[in-house]
Amino acid sequence: MAIIWQLILALSTMLAFGCSGAGGDGGAGMGGGAAAGGGVVLEVSVGPEREPCVGVAPQSCLVVDGELFYQEIDGFDHQPGYRYRISMEQYELWPEGEEVPQDASLYGYRLVEVIEKVRAR
Repeated sequence: MAIIWQLILALSTMLAFGCSGAGGDGGAGMGGGAAAGGGVVLEVSVGPEREPCVGVAPQSCLVVDGELFYQEIDGFDHQPGYRYRISMEQYELWPEGEEVPQDASLYGYRLVEVIEKVRAR
């Protein structure tokens, strides 16, 4: 049973990153670099509107690099009607060796910088 939950967690993580499998950098179009805190800094585009999505329960998701993004980005205040280019840090939420809850993400995200904010047409 634990293997099934690990597969579900892995699949949901891939969905959150667009299923690209692109070199561990978080997903298609997400350029990555090392962060001072040991995380990875990703540069991404964020769409102007949240979209309905279903994770553990129905919710509204940001659209990051054209894909639904199921988590929040700490420090990022998304204002509807604007397209953004941001850099964000992806960091591990759970200490090494600690068991991750089955419905939890392996990673957290925090805003590093808003690079561009443009009103959508």
